[in-house]
Amino acid sequence: MPNPPARTIAILAVGTLAVSTAAPLIKLAQMPAVAVAGWRCLLCGLIYAAVRPKELRALRTMGRRDAARLALGSVLLAAHFALWISAFDHTSYASAVLLLVMQPVFGALLGMLCLGERHGARTWIALAGSAGGLALLVRGDLDQPGGLFGDGLAVAACLTIAFFYLAVRPLRARYPFAPFMASCYGLAGLLLGAVSIAIGSPLIGFPDASWGYLAALVLIPTVVGHACFNWAIPRVRFFTINLLIVLEPAIAILLGVAFLDERATPLQLGGGALLGLAVVAGLGGRRPEKEREEVEEARSEEERSRGEPGT
Repeated sequence: MPNPPARTIAILAVGTLAVSTAAPLIKLAQMPAVAVAGWRCLLCGLIYAAVRPKELRALRTMGRRDAARLALGSVLLAAHFALWISAFDHTSYASAVLLLVMQPVFGALLGMLCLGERHGARTWIALAGSAGGLALLVRGDLDQPGGLFGDGLAVAACLTIAFFYLAVRPLRARYPFAPFMASCYGLAGLLLGAVSIAIGSPLIGFPDASWGYLAALVLIPTVVGHACFNWAIPRVRFFTINLLIVLEPAIAILLGVAFLDERATPLQLGGGALLGLAVVAGLGGRRPEKEREEVEEARSEEERSRGEPGT
């Protein structure tokens, strides 16, 4: 399956457009980062639990190994949202969204190290170009108080979501979609709620407008956007899921300019462009025979996983 079916391509396109609305909605909500992350995950989980309540029974057969994977995935998902949303409090809007392009770099490395995906010389070209783009972005934030810290949060968010996709990949091959989303996102939301209480960050008492933007954040980039990517996890190669994030910064910056009066400096745009070009050129040029071999290997691995009872 070198080229995904038209349905899969369409769903991934919808998912990419949907997740690109997250950054402006986060800024418009004007709520504490951990509270936004917690409500976002929890409400998403509750929506999926309400949509297919009978399918939740599939989780009763989950063994200890799969339960551990689910718990790890929930922790990684919670960390991703908390880190990335917190980045907006410390670095510029442009840097926070442009640094998302680091996600496919981490995805390529994890796919190569953990799944045996082969990338060859193009991967190292991508890594070198990505390092150069990252350096330009960081250089542009040196004079901004807390800018480097915010950049670090955004990069760490990319790493945690790449690990998340890796951790839950076997679960997506074994359990129905709705229970997976309900349990994984619901647990992440409960964890973030506990963290919010522990650090004294408020979870209620926000203006009506903030709740409205939060509702949009839950429905569009989370329920729709993240659902599209999680649905596609067992259907496309691991690096493909992460590669699509390259499109999000461009769309998010356009939305920021249109609705938030945000701006990107030439240095930020140059760094983001170099990151994106490096990833697309370095990771996008796949030979069909290699693609076919790796997808068949992934299928075989998933079939073996289905045959192993969770213990």
